[in-house]
Amino acid sequence: MDANSKQPIIDELRVTYGDILPEHEYLIDHDWEWFRRRHKINAYVFSQKTSLSRKMKALLTAVATAARMPGSEGGRYVRMHVRHALELGATPQEILEAFECITFPVGGIAFMVGVKCLRDILEEEPHLKANEASESSSAEVRKAPLTRKALEEKQLKVHGYVLPEHEFIMDNDWDWTLLMHDFYDYTNTREGGLPNKMRSLVVVVALCARIPGIEGERYIRNHMGLALRAGAKPDEILEALECAYFPCGGPTLLVGVKCLRAVVQEGEAGRGT
Repeated sequence: MDANSKQPIIDELRVTYGDILPEHEYLIDHDWEWFRRRHKINAYVFSQKTSLSRKMKALLTAVATAARMPGSEGGRYVRMHVRHALELGATPQEILEAFECITFPVGGIAFMVGVKCLRDILEEEPHLKANEASESSSAEVRKAPLTRKALEEKQLKVHGYVLPEHEFIMDNDWDWTLLMHDFYDYTNTREGGLPNKMRSLVVVVALCARIPGIEGERYIRNHMGLALRAGAKPDEILEALECAYFPCGGPTLLVGVKCLRAVVQEGEAGRGT
């Protein structure tokens, strides 16, 4: 294969991610036809002719990577996708809020890996701070004490369900429940860089990446329902899942699609269509 025919893709990778990984170079040198076909899929996922913006797709890919590979090795790839999101116009605040959203479904390690990547990139490439937005309001609003009944009613209104696990925690550690509710409520409902729809999509992708088994499907479907109620369309959820394909593999995508089909079918049945 003529090296010149490879150069446009190599140049595109350098522009997109800031550099080309040694893994990319090895694949290009040893199995160009496979890599070329893989790149065509990636280019389609990030094309403009879709419902989600390119910056949000890059952000979702970073989140999926952090959820699936939260260690130092995974951090190399998370960093690559965070930089891509910044180059496409995502603000540091949007990226920070996206990683904050995955604290609940996949834990603090994935969150910290994402924050470290964002901080390191901004320190090394300060020009990427140019699209920094104003910080979200952090003023604390005093609220009346929350009762068990009020919390359950709010859970039903916002999420459409109260899981048995939620009830067990409420019964056995109410103080912890109140602390976590306040933390969750602030993370997911404050006015900030990300709209509620995108926060829901971030959580969906993180859940698919981290717990793609039968038990995880229950939570994935619940959060897909939240995304739909927040204004997401089924094709936007599908595109979000497609972003997770390369960092997380086919099973992650297929489990997500399985849940999406079930949620859409349940919605159609509920409308009598």
